[in-house]
Amino acid sequence: MKSKPSFALFFAVLILSVCIVPIWASAVDEPTIELRIVQGDTLENITKKYVENWKSWLEVANFNKLKNPHLIYPNMTLKIPVRLLRGVPMDGTATFVSGEPNIRKSDKRASEKLRKGDVVKQGSTIETNGQSSVEITFTDKNSIFLRPNTILTIQSSQTKADKYRVHNFYLAAGQVINKVKAATGTESRDVIRTSSAVAAARGTEFRVSSDAKAVTRMEVLESKIEVEAMNKSISLEQGFGTQVKKGAPPEPPRKLLPSPVPSGLKEYYNEFPINIAFESVKEAAALRVALARDPEGKDVVAEKVIRTGEPFVVDNASDGGYMIVGQSVDRSGIEGPPSKAYPVKVRTTPYPPSIEVKPDDREVIGKVAQFKWLMVNDAVKYHIQIAKSKDFVSLVEDNSAIKDPIYKTGALEYGDYLFRVASIAKDGYQGGWSRVIQFKLIPPPPAPEMEPPKTSEKNITIAWRSIGPDYKYHFQMSQNSDFKEILKDEVLSRPEISFPTPDDSGTYYIRTSSIDYKGIEGPFGSVQTFEIPRARFFWISIFAMVLLVLSVIYLLNNAG
Repeated sequence: MKSKPSFALFFAVLILSVCIVPIWASAVDEPTIELRIVQGDTLENITKKYVENWKSWLEVANFNKLKNPHLIYPNMTLKIPVRLLRGVPMDGTATFVSGEPNIRKSDKRASEKLRKGDVVKQGSTIETNGQSSVEITFTDKNSIFLRPNTILTIQSSQTKADKYRVHNFYLAAGQVINKVKAATGTESRDVIRTSSAVAAARGTEFRVSSDAKAVTRMEVLESKIEVEAMNKSISLEQGFGTQVKKGAPPEPPRKLLPSPVPSGLKEYYNEFPINIAFESVKEAAALRVALARDPEGKDVVAEKVIRTGEPFVVDNASDGGYMIVGQSVDRSGIEGPPSKAYPVKVRTTPYPPSIEVKPDDREVIGKVAQFKWLMVNDAVKYHIQIAKSKDFVSLVEDNSAIKDPIYKTGALEYGDYLFRVASIAKDGYQGGWSRVIQFKLIPPPPAPEMEPPKTSEKNITIAWRSIGPDYKYHFQMSQNSDFKEILKDEVLSRPEISFPTPDDSGTYYIRTSSIDYKGIEGPFGSVQTFEIPRARFFWISIFAMVLLVLSVIYLLNNAG
């Protein structure tokens, strides 16, 4: 005979004083409440009273293994899974937002921007792009963090029977990190479903990801979870992970790989790209590495999955302090626990100086070179280096006390060199190096060896030894030894010159230099001279003038 439950029992259930006993409903540990049936009860009425969806009465019947769901008897104990109970909605809050994630609320078709502090209700779908992430924290302190390129629906978030906090999520794509807080006197249960598996947990921290091939991967960072797929369930302990392919049961748990350790970290990085190497991790196929603003690796500036042995390359970042966080990835794509946060600093100011150099300046005649660069606002001095090799290990010149944006080298040997300069700030911090300038010190073209001039009354011929077929020669003549006033200035293709004998007598100074095929001119050689004697009529006129003067003096004396 069917019986009806007493009002007192209903009231007891409503004030949640019923006996709540966790049982193993399936391979996944699932809590339940127990109701004692009284005369007049029907399974359909009970589910309408206490269950979120009364149409779940058949599921309740199957859960209790009732042979006939239409027949229940007084004093019979009926168990109802907590997940089916009618609950009170429990909102979440966006406690961390990076970039521009979107949210589509259950009562709206269009998406809108999700901002920090926004309330997130059950039924909402959150989507992050490649440059955004978000963390939702619920009133029970449970949280779920969405990494970039993730789509997650909060199917339900409720308090049930006052003692139980239940969160149900559906992960369509991407990766989430779920933290379930254990609290005295309460019990939380988070369930994350994907297209191929279900993960359920209490008081734990774990990751779930789902890729484009509907492969689900789960890694437990703290405590344990239950993973179910294709009616098979496994328990996943801390430090283990598994993957579930669509249409297949969970694979056996596998131990997570240890976290990677960076090698050769610098205190400061002052130029891009930044290259950070890592020590090898046995059995790791790849590493997931992030440059983040926080130790937890939430506020990510740059993140890449790199092959083992490759460096983590950061192409750009603002000046400031950051953390390097890495995870090892095995061949199946299961990721290990995050490494500790390794602090690094990026400081690109003062900026590297911009060197003023022309293509012709890369070959310098002689043993001394000079470099100029534009002033840098934040620099109080500059540091220059000259080396023979690109690694600048063996330095030829090294000077960090240059105050002006110009530097003249000492006398160097002929050959190839490299030059670079960095700015130094007021606090003594040195910025990144400028681009490296390659230059070459080359000896000047040799000075021609001049032969003695050949003079005659009509012509002067001057010749010198040929330097080579591709050389030209620069000839100068002056009556000043310092060549301030040039009488003849010519560029010749042959190693000789002829010209009419000058009208003016006296000493003439001559010199020559050679010019190579690039137009580079060497120094003038030693100065040669030749004499143009005074003409005969000059001496005759002088003698006549003397006689004239003497005659005048004689006449003046006789007249007296």
